[in-house]
Amino acid sequence: MATTLRPTLPGLTTSLGLMLLAGAAALLLAAPIRRPAPAFPLPQTAIVPPATLLHRLDGESSRAGRPVDAPRVTVRITQPLEIMRYQVSAADYARCIAAGACKRLDSPAPRGDLPVTGVSHADASDYAAWLTRETGTVWRLPTDREWAHAAGSRLVDDARGFDADANNPAQRWLADYEREANRKAASDPAPRPVGSFGANEHGVHDIAGNVWEWTQTCLRRVSQDAAGRTTGETSNCGIYVVEGQHRAPMTFFIRNPKSGGCSVGTPPDNLGFRLVRERSWRDRLPVPETGMELLLWILVWSEFVVFGALLGAFLLIAWLDPPAHVAFHRELDLPLASVATATLLTSGFFAALAASGRASRRNLIFAALGGFAFCALKLAAFSHELPVLATSENRLFELYLLITGFHLAHVLFVAILLLMVAWRPAPRPVETVATIWHLVDLVWLLILPVIYLG
Repeated sequence: MATTLRPTLPGLTTSLGLMLLAGAAALLLAAPIRRPAPAFPLPQTAIVPPATLLHRLDGESSRAGRPVDAPRVTVRITQPLEIMRYQVSAADYARCIAAGACKRLDSPAPRGDLPVTGVSHADASDYAAWLTRETGTVWRLPTDREWAHAAGSRLVDDARGFDADANNPAQRWLADYEREANRKAASDPAPRPVGSFGANEHGVHDIAGNVWEWTQTCLRRVSQDAAGRTTGETSNCGIYVVEGQHRAPMTFFIRNPKSGGCSVGTPPDNLGFRLVRERSWRDRLPVPETGMELLLWILVWSEFVVFGALLGAFLLIAWLDPPAHVAFHRELDLPLASVATATLLTSGFFAALAASGRASRRNLIFAALGGFAFCALKLAAFSHELPVLATSENRLFELYLLITGFHLAHVLFVAILLLMVAWRPAPRPVETVATIWHLVDLVWLLILPVIYLG
């Protein structure tokens, strides 16, 4: 007995280890990571809903060698944007300095309730990295387009407002002079406490106030021919777009714009920032707050229990009858199972993209097609595995057919559900069907090591 069991024990141990790892992955998927709460108040945020906006493209444009206004394009924002309600305050930034993660300011603010100013793009990025580490969620600078979306009705158009085809350069000079003079007259060199400029329709405060804000958008320079066709485009990531009462390009290492560094136009009086919070895939998972969601999670764990029992029976029989396990394993098509695994995991990736709000309809369709491809591959494997296995009296054959056939039915059923949800995608159904699809993926990751690699 000891002699016959010895060759199968390593494989059995490996299977059990991989099975436990897959189960741990399932637990991580279902339960959020618990992190200690930071010792400071979390930033207040506003949720800006998806919308369609008319946005003037960032950057400097020229046509036939003359500066022109960048075109306005229709932009569809498909995901909610979570952004800080207030600019980062001097007190907020001081915590980062005290932690040794941010550089000291050249001229610290006299009060903690003032927005932090005198920060470079690198300073703002350092603060975002520190806040990410402290809170366990990703914080970053907004893009120019995201900032415009959050600004809403308070966004200031930076168009020059003159005919781009005018041959008289004096017209452009006069328009530029008038614009810069008006901006200078409206400037306010003294920062005011956070909240002084009120909130816009999205609940975002002080946007387009007297403190400009860094973005992560690099300066673009676009060249056009006389007909308006783009002939060239360059990006300079040593200069970033800052937003406020107007757009301005700013060198990334500049802390005090009054001392210089603005590439064109009136420089901002004060330069600070606010951050966007990126929700992770874990945050997007549905939580059992309603009866339907609770039933969903009961279904998920019930499935794991059923498949776990079946796989446990398979391992037990394989342990009790090593020769039967060896004979059974010889008939399996491992290369085809590997291709099927890659196909199913790729399908799960598309489902995750759909759940995150990125082209939900298209990605749900891709996920469903991946599921159908998996079914086709598994049926192809059955076509030459089952005739051989069916002629034997091996009990592992019955369990193999039950486990993989039951899983195949799950894949087919949920793939059809994916197509049904893709017909009219809505956030909650998309998240729900994606969660079920991830369940199908995880179950297969349990099946693979036990049956095919054991």
